[in-house]
Amino acid sequence: MNKYLPFAILAGIATSFSSWAINVGDTTSIMTSEQSSLSKEIINTTNSARYVSVTVKRLSSPLPDGTEISINPGELLSTPASLILPGDAKDVFRFFYKGPEDDKERYYRLQWIDEPVSESAATKAGKAATATASAE
Repeated sequence: MNKYLPFAILAGIATSFSSWAINVGDTTSIMTSEQSSLSKEIINTTNSARYVSVTVKRLSSPLPDGTEISINPGELLSTPASLILPGDAKDVFRFFYKGPEDDKERYYRLQWIDEPVSESAATKAGKAATATASAE
């Protein structure tokens, strides 16, 4: 049993090129077969709020010629899916592997997208919100 590298997660930093406000740390993270989750701390290096989201794509190989392959729904879950990170703040994204438990290596690209949070004069007026809760 290969317990060193059953699969690896490549945290490719593919942020919005308009600014490099979000720091996601190391670009490569490894999850061993004994682990079912991985945490990535993200840091907003600016003094303004940023909207941060992440998408997960499965790759055939971590090499440059690796291609995207279909990912089974629920195979790699993340929480939160997105968030608004205040200026000079930190938060953690967690990833949970729920796929097959075997010795096969799997590679994923985490695509981080950050966008500035701004408010124009047109959106400042007349804001309202309603929240409801339900349980099943």
